[in-house]
Amino acid sequence: MKKVMNLVVAALAMIAVSSCAEGGSNSPADIEKSIYSQFQKGNFEMGMELYFDNIEKDDASNSDASSDERQQAVKEFAQKTKQTVEAKGGIKDFEVLEEAIAEDGETAMVHIKITYGDGSEQPESRRYVKKDGQWKIVFGK
Repeated sequence: MKKVMNLVVAALAMIAVSSCAEGGSNSPADIEKSIYSQFQKGNFEMGMELYFDNIEKDDASNSDASSDERQQAVKEFAQKTKQTVEAKGGIKDFEVLEEAIAEDGETAMVHIKITYGDGSEQPESRRYVKKDGQWKIVFGK
């Protein structure tokens, strides 16, 4: 549970409003769109599920997290994300500004802009790596 909670705390520090994406998405930009679409609809737990599903996993460090611990972390992270987003009037819009895939096709960076209901905007950037043919969010590296 400690590793899962450290993951949640680090993610909150890394991103004010987390992002995630549906598994099986074709590109890093698709993953970001999937996550923020869920957040925009108010489906914070689904958005966090997508985020956790798309984090690059180090098998050695993540193999001890049980399903219950993961679900608890998703719920806690979703609640904190909901509070942050609702305090800003919800997500009015989000836009992928750039998806930069490296020449080798193995890493990428996605830059987005979130517009909140209160009119404030927030840029977000997230790194990705291709692992076993799937794009994964690089977390805390």
